[in-house]
Amino acid sequence: MNKEDLDRLVRVEEQFLDLGEPLTVNKLTSFPFTNYEELKSKYLNKDISFGSNYNVDFLEIIGTKSDNIIHMVWLALTVFVFIADIILAIIFKKWILLLSLPFALIGFISSSPFGSLKSIVSGLGGFTFIISFFLLDWTWSIIIGSMLFTQIFTLTAREQYRKVIEERALQSEVFFCYMFKKGHIFIKDNKSNLITSNK
Repeated sequence: MNKEDLDRLVRVEEQFLDLGEPLTVNKLTSFPFTNYEELKSKYLNKDISFGSNYNVDFLEIIGTKSDNIIHMVWLALTVFVFIADIILAIIFKKWILLLSLPFALIGFISSSPFGSLKSIVSGLGGFTFIISFFLLDWTWSIIIGSMLFTQIFTLTAREQYRKVIEERALQSEVFFCYMFKKGHIFIKDNKSNLITSNK
């Protein structure tokens, strides 16, 4: 992280403090940890892990310049899949390729870590994509591939977002408390799977 990013994050932290809300762990109501050091210790011991509620706009606030560029690249690749499907259908006049659009949409929707479709699309979709090269017409490889690659690109964008949230949570008590209070981050107990959140 360069000095420009550090300076900007310090300003963001000051803006959070200027809201006048108490941003310390011991001020959080019904919170399972007494202070920030205990929280970090539990995380480093892998007793707990952090999850996040995906929000592109919030990443622009707490992400570094490179975080935001990388994130936009992954989202652009997702959009590229939709555009490429339309272009291929027009070039080859294979209108069945337009089926790629709803399949790609399924891939996008199934990128949610909370969705029931995630593992089905990853597992069954990946297997069907490989099989399609041997048993189906090339158009079906593109249709199924659109679903699979859209999911992969969006999942990667979500995971990158989660890592940025995690970095900020461990960087500053102010960042952690603000994100927790606003529902951007939650805590999972790795033994009991109990979720602690503010939303």
